[in-house]
Formats: sequence, C-alpha cells, structure tokens
Amino acid sequence: MNRHQIIIKTSKLVRQMCEKDTTGHDWWHIHRVVKNAITIGKKEKADLFIVQMAALLHDLDDWKFNKSFLLQKKTSRLLKKLKVDEQTSRLILNITTHISFKGGLIKQS
Repeated sequence: MNRHQIIIKTSKLVRQMCEKDTTGHDWWHIHRVVKNAITIGKKEKADLFIVQMAALLHDLDDWKFNKSFLLQKKTSRLLKKLKVDEQTSRLILNITTHISFKGGLIKQS
C-alpha cells in the first residue's frame, strides 16, 4: 500500500470511528484539522504524509477520551495495521502524543 492509499484508508477508518461523536470531535472537526494542517504543511515544506496522518489521528488517543493517552495504543495499532514504517510511525506518534492543549504549560504573569 502506498502513502496515498494509506491516507485514504485512514480517512475512511477515522470517519467511521467518529461519525457519531457528539463532543465536537466528530468527522468534520477532523476534516477541518486536516485541511488546515495541509495548508500549513505546504507553506512549511513539511512531509505532507506525516502531517495528514497526524491530523487524521490526533484525537484517536486524546487525553480527553482516553486515560492512557500517552501509550497511544489505538494509534500505534492502526499504524502497524496499515504497515506504516517504524520511523514514520514514531514521528506520527510523537505528534499525536503532544498535540493536545491541556493547559498548565502557560506561565501566567
């Protein structure tokens, strides 16, 4: 499976998983995040495969929905199932682990 096919398959899987979400993290939220990420990724000359995959998967193990979010179990399993190479998987997992804003890191003046 090539990178384009992986993106398409991931999009379908994520859409199925979150199409009934009522928390504001539904498919259309994911879709907007992906579109914005691609726009920024192009300007920054980033690897658009990694950008799209991280954007698609950013809520899969999010701390708001999963107490063991740092383990990235769902995301990791999906990347293995899709046969994404180890180095690329590590980059995507690093992004999805650290993308969510939880507060506490901003220093108040």
